[in-house]
Amino acid sequence: MQNPANEKSFASLAAQTIAVNLNGEILKDPLRPAVPVFDRSYLYGDSLYEVVRTYKYRFLYMEDHLMRLAKSAELCRMPLSQSLSKYRDECEKTLAAFQALPGMAKVEAYCRIVVSRGTGKIGFGTENVVTPTTFAIIVQPLNPPTAEQWEQGYRYKIVDRIRNDKRAQDPAAKTGNYMNSLLAYLEGAAEGFHDSLLLDSQGFLTEGTTFN
Repeated sequence: MQNPANEKSFASLAAQTIAVNLNGEILKDPLRPAVPVFDRSYLYGDSLYEVVRTYKYRFLYMEDHLMRLAKSAELCRMPLSQSLSKYRDECEKTLAAFQALPGMAKVEAYCRIVVSRGTGKIGFGTENVVTPTTFAIIVQPLNPPTAEQWEQGYRYKIVDRIRNDKRAQDPAAKTGNYMNSLLAYLEGAAEGFHDSLLLDSQGFLTEGTTFN
């Protein structure tokens, strides 16, 4: 059941601590409805993403992340309508908007870049896509482990759900279809673990749900 108090609290927190860039526009309201229902990311998870953080309030390894984004696009047969330098510049612009928020100038940041194949008619064929690739960038405070978490450590479960096989959906492509890892996380969480570890189809350990 929806909790109006929690929704209001999150809306207030988002307005104070999160900067959102939609196709080059910094949104005044980060929770403003923005993605069309016919966007491929919404219909099919047909999107790519990368996450980069700051160290000493500046992005580190941004170029490496952008090159990996380009590799994901290649693996997913998604021609990018924007250049990698465009994504870099928009990330910097969004970081500046985040740091301009009260109290955020000296806060380490988490930046998520999401690129959708675009919007169009329902149907898998690319002839149904009527827009260029679209992008969104979210910058919010980094949420690193606390001192207590470092001291106590984390409990992980090796779950029954296996990591996507390369022949089905190549894990090397960072896509918006994250159900495999999400369900693995929920499987471990249901038994009280902090997170989960996944094996491949041959029984070899591969990675965690959000970390390699």
